[in-house]
Parts: sequence; structure tokens; C-alpha cells
Amino acid sequence: MQAPLPLDEPTRLAALRDFHIVDTEPEMAFDRIVNLACRVLRVPMAAVSLVKCDRQWFKASVGMASGEAPRVVLFCAHAILADDVFVVADATADPRFVDNPLVVTGDRLRFYAGAALRTPAGQALGALCVADHRPRRFGKRQRETLRDLAAMVVAAMTSRVQNETLRDLHASIAKRVTEATEDLTRTNQELSAVIRQRDLADEESLHNERRFQQIFDEMSDAAFLHDAWGRLVDVNSPACTMLGHTREHLLTMNVGSFIADGVPEELHRVWREIPPGEAWTVEARHRRKDGSIFPAEVRLCALETSEGRRILGLARDTTERTRHHELLANRARQQQVISHLGLKALRDTASQGEDGLNTLLAEAINLVCQTLETDIGNVVECMAEPGRYRWRATYGWQPSALGAVVDLGDDVDSMAHYTLANAPVVTNDLHEESRFEAPASMLQLGVRSRVATVIYTEGKLPFGIISAYSRSHHNITADEVTLL
Repeated sequence: MQAPLPLDEPTRLAALRDFHIVDTEPEMAFDRIVNLACRVLRVPMAAVSLVKCDRQWFKASVGMASGEAPRVVLFCAHAILADDVFVVADATADPRFVDNPLVVTGDRLRFYAGAALRTPAGQALGALCVADHRPRRFGKRQRETLRDLAAMVVAAMTSRVQNETLRDLHASIAKRVTEATEDLTRTNQELSAVIRQRDLADEESLHNERRFQQIFDEMSDAAFLHDAWGRLVDVNSPACTMLGHTREHLLTMNVGSFIADGVPEELHRVWREIPPGEAWTVEARHRRKDGSIFPAEVRLCALETSEGRRILGLARDTTERTRHHELLANRARQQQVISHLGLKALRDTASQGEDGLNTLLAEAINLVCQTLETDIGNVVECMAEPGRYRWRATYGWQPSALGAVVDLGDDVDSMAHYTLANAPVVTNDLHEESRFEAPASMLQLGVRSRVATVIYTEGKLPFGIISAYSRSHHNITADEVTLL
């Protein structure tokens, strides 16, 4: 029996197109999930199935005879309509599937279970499904495992889209840098040609000098002209804007006055020895008039003039590019931590029970503290009685009662405060912020800043609190809060 179309079918198909995943090459992240599903649930077949308007397509599969099938015969077309895991214990006994081609021919399916792959907005793009050639039961624990694996598929799809966006942004920035370098090369060539003519003591030389000054003044980058010792000879308007000084004041300064870390000897050597017309790129932190410091990329070339050797420097503020590179590194680091903990959670908690949970919590607080570069961390479980807690895991210190239920009274942050906050609580300086006071045991360890949040069970009930502390003032970023 053919499944009816979802009520949001046009929106669902549009969401599927936005992921740019159908008809793409196999990828290891999805292959690992279907292989893990077969091992954990002990079935011969599993697939990441995406349901298009007229067909089903497998992003990854194990044991399936075909990579796609018409939508009219799909089990997954029924699974995307279900609010929970869709299970067919014996297809030959189910009137919806008794004459289905996938049952009577082909893979000859008897058992099927599928968990819908839902976006945060609720659209079901397809299903993570498992199947067998014989009837079987599918209990509560197996359904929970299949739901968790389906959530990992959606996370991998979302990460894939985000990575594509970041790659496109990186390619765009690289293209702009290449274009800027080509523009600089052309400008250097033109300026060198103009400078060579400045030595001519005639009207043509005067004309070229005026042309050089016009090009110099009209440059969009901050332009500095100085001698081989760093004494400024000329600057343009963008240079004044970048540093916050007037032109008159800058012409009384040396380049070393606004390079935050001073001019290294290597740069002095470049000023003296770089061949005329050859470009040289350096990165240096610059200091504005107000004392603020920013990263800049400076492209240098030497010009030989009648007045002696001159160095032309074109500087560009690279703050945004630096932030982009840091964002790429943070995303990669966060994805590695999340993927590691997700797979470990399925493996350890399924096979080791309470010991597996303790191991997972210990590894989680270690990874969080190491990633956020904090000094101390802990995970506490809140018991039913007020003021009673169990130390589950720690990082950077060892309480005497780890694992035991203890009565700490007011010595632990109030669960009610964190629950009402409904988001990670960040305190960059505990000496100045009193809304969420740190436990006395933590203050005795000399902590200064903290980020913490409630751990919820799958049933949305508070389990405990995970906290990371630093002994110094620590500005927690939005990406670090997202990781926690």
C-alpha cells in the first residue's frame, strides 16, 4: 500500500534540496553510522535513506541490493510520517506490505525499522532504517539506539552543509587575496616605472613625480613610504584612518612607533637589502593612537630614487580574516570532540551501564576543559533531596568523596538557578559577578571564572551540572558556550 504524502511535502522537499546531498559520492561519516547500526542492533541491512518526490536514494547502505527504489514501494515513505520509530515486525503478516516487491522479490524483507531524519524545523528528509530477512522483535532499548543514530546522521548532514559554506567562504577570501596580490604587483610595477623616471631633471620627470603622488594618494590600502631606517617620508589618507593619527603627526614618527611588538632585525635587513621592484609580505601587529592593537598584512617593495632608497609598504587590517581562520579551527576542534563523545556514548553506555556512564562523564569533562583551556572542571549529579549531590567526574583536582553521595548544603551552585537560566551560565569574573556564586570548595582552589550548564536526560529532566573553571579572568566565547 502506497504511503500518503506528508502535509508539509513542498517544504520537506525544499529542505532536502538545501542540504545538497542527494546523488553525491559516498562519505565515511555516513558509512560508519550504517555499519555501527548493523553491529549494535545485530541486523544484516541498514541504510541512510533520503526520500525524494518520486524515489528513494541511499547516501550509505549495508546489505541492500539496490541504491534506490520507486517511492510507491518504500517502507521509508511510511517511516517519515511516523512520530516515533516505525517498525514492521513481519512484512508478510502486514496487509500494507504483504505484496510489496521488496518483500516478495529483491531483498525479500521481513523485518523493518526506521527512524525519521528530522531537521530542527521538523521536516523529515528520510530515515535511518535497519532490516532483516526474518521477523524479529524491536524493543524499547533498540528503538532508543536507532533514534540516537538517526540524530547522528542529521548532525553529520548539518555539519556537511556548514563545512561547504565555510569552504566557499574560504575560497572567496583566497580569491580576494589573490586579486589583491595581483593588484599590488601591477601597482608595484607601475610605481617602479614611475619612480625610475623621477631621476630625470626635466618636465617628464616632474610629470612622473606628480603621477606617482596621485597613485599613492588614491590607493585604497594604507600606504607608507619610508627610508631604509624606518623614518616616514609620506603616508596616504587610509594610513591616517587606520592608525588614528594625522598626516602631520605620522611624518614625525618612525615605523617602529606603531608596530606593537617592535621592528625585528630581520625586517630592518629586508628594508636594506630587498631588490628594487621585488615584493615582500610580512605580518605584524599594529597599534592605533588609542592604544588598541590589530593584526595587519604588509606588502613591501623597495624603490631607488634620487633621494635614496625608499620602502613602499601597503598595509591591510586582517582582523576579519584572522577571525575566519580561528572559526575554521574551532569548528574542526568542536566537531572532533562531539563526534568522539557521540560514538563513545553509544558504545560505553550500551555495553557497560553505570561504569560506562562514569567513564563517559570523565572523558567529557577532560575534553571540555582541555578544549576550553580551563584549569578545573567537574560533573555533579543532583539527588532528590535538596543539598545532596554526587561527585561524578572531575578534572584538575580530586575530591575525597568522588562517587559518593554527600550533603554539601549551600556549597554547590543551586540547580534551580541554572534550570531557570535555560542556557549555559558564563561568569568571566567570579569576584565581580554574584548571581551564580561558585561553591566554597571551588573558591578555595583559587578559581576566577566559570562556565556551567545543566545536563538533561532524554526525558528533559535535569540530571546534574557540568562546570569548567579557570584560575584567571577568562573570556568565554560564543563557540565555547556552544561546545559545552
